[in-house]
Amino acid sequence: MPVRIVIISALLLAPLAPAWPDTVTVRLNGLSPELEDNARIFLNLTAVEERTDLSETAIRRLHRRATEQIRLALQPFGYYNPETLGKIMREAEGSWLTTYSVDPGTPVLLRHLTIDLTGPGRDNPALRKLLAADVLQTGDQLRHDRYENFKSALRRASFNQGYLDASLTTHTMHVDPAENIADIELVLETGPRFTFGQISIHQNALTDDLIRRYVGIEDGQPFEQSRLLDAQYALQDTGFFAAVEVTAEREHADNLRVPIIIQTIARKSQRYSAGIGYSSDVGPRVSLGWKNRRINTRGHKANIDLRVSKPSVDFSTRYSIPIGDPRSERFVWSFAHRDEDLGDDTESRRQELGATLTKVLGEWQRNLYLQLTHENTQIAQIRTSDVLLLPGISLSRSRGDTPVQPRSASRISADLRGSLQALGSDTDFIRFKLETRMIRPIGRGRILLRGDIGTSFVSQFSSLPASQRFFAGGDRSVRGYGFNELGSHDAEGRNVGGRHFVATSTEIEWPVAGRWSTAFFVDAGNAFDDFRDELEFSVGLGGRLLTPVGMIRLDIAKPVSEGDQTLRLHIGVGADL
Repeated sequence: MPVRIVIISALLLAPLAPAWPDTVTVRLNGLSPELEDNARIFLNLTAVEERTDLSETAIRRLHRRATEQIRLALQPFGYYNPETLGKIMREAEGSWLTTYSVDPGTPVLLRHLTIDLTGPGRDNPALRKLLAADVLQTGDQLRHDRYENFKSALRRASFNQGYLDASLTTHTMHVDPAENIADIELVLETGPRFTFGQISIHQNALTDDLIRRYVGIEDGQPFEQSRLLDAQYALQDTGFFAAVEVTAEREHADNLRVPIIIQTIARKSQRYSAGIGYSSDVGPRVSLGWKNRRINTRGHKANIDLRVSKPSVDFSTRYSIPIGDPRSERFVWSFAHRDEDLGDDTESRRQELGATLTKVLGEWQRNLYLQLTHENTQIAQIRTSDVLLLPGISLSRSRGDTPVQPRSASRISADLRGSLQALGSDTDFIRFKLETRMIRPIGRGRILLRGDIGTSFVSQFSSLPASQRFFAGGDRSVRGYGFNELGSHDAEGRNVGGRHFVATSTEIEWPVAGRWSTAFFVDAGNAFDDFRDELEFSVGLGGRLLTPVGMIRLDIAKPVSEGDQTLRLHIGVGADL
């Protein structure tokens, strides 16, 4: 074949020859993490960084677009005049590096800000409060997200207040990039305010009066979307219903009255439960339970529980009656029989009959109670029998970002009770106990803090029943010591408990792998007759395993305030708080 024909054929076929696949790496300099993240979202180049089938032509084409894409990416943050220097170079065969050095420039500031309400709802307190919050202020750096979020918040607030036809008649943003200033004008026309219309409730579990008290809304009241959600949550929280659906039929509104339809599915009234567990304090334990969620259509409930472990037998019953506002108030009758081995020849056997008025006050739950107790106490070889009438009050509050292994959570509970011979009791005393728990994130791990304190006022400590004394030591108290090992001692060296009590703990928990984590902790505490007495300290290491039944804890602790103490293993299962 002539050479000339070979050369011509090669030239014609060259464009068809396969190109070597190329890859690209993108670097951004000069931007904050927030700006860089958004720039990478806008850049087409970052979307193909993982690909290995790019051509040089494609990479250079995307590189030419990058400067404009970075400019658009910074505008939502108020930077309209960035300066970008881009470079592209081949690092090795088939490998490209693009670098963009960005100076965001001077941010755009808000110069004029006009936000107003018109229509019947222009003086609505909730809407005016939102405007007074100054989410957008003159002189602030322009942020598109804050502007959009405020518009959405204004629409949601007007809808929640019953202005279902509200609309933004004016919503403009004028930006002057040359002067780095922006003007915003927002005007919301509220339209008329709607009211709740006929409220139809489909259920057969409760009386009509009780179910409507749970719902808490009436025909003719101003329409508020949040009250519909409150009604749904209130019905779900009763335990009477397996499903609840609350619907506002806006399309059937007549004369500004919106009909409300509530559909329910009743839950089975009977529930049985059984459980087993283990902790180093009490060893194996067994629990059995029965609950009747709906004894009658007046919302009465009852439950019976039995818990058995080596040191204690606990049998209790409760009968609950909704009163007043049933969403937050109830009256509870209770009876319990408890046998407890408190350690070191100290035992308590008692029967308790109680009446409790429970009320939810925002995040707090308050219990006012009156408890009649008959208690037989044995300390060493001394037996006493007491009848106590105990009025008391308790307060508790719990917070948490998640019920299982929360990163941020807290719990506080306080109980104050007393007994007076003037009311028929055998002993005079006052007893107070405060318990606090806190969990906060620390890097990838958590810090868990605990602080408990208790005190009692009694003229003769020997007259105080065992159940009203304080003890310390154990899995949930001061690790490194046995269950209820710490307390005041009698002349024969037996632990008889104390008038006062303190227990604290600081624990650092760090993830290791999967559901496993490790922990280091320092505990301190004691039960004593005088707050000036010394605390006992311990340190330890632990392992944690998150399971469907809760957190399993294995701790090895060593007392440091008593040199002759050995290592102690603590095992437990339960919630963090």
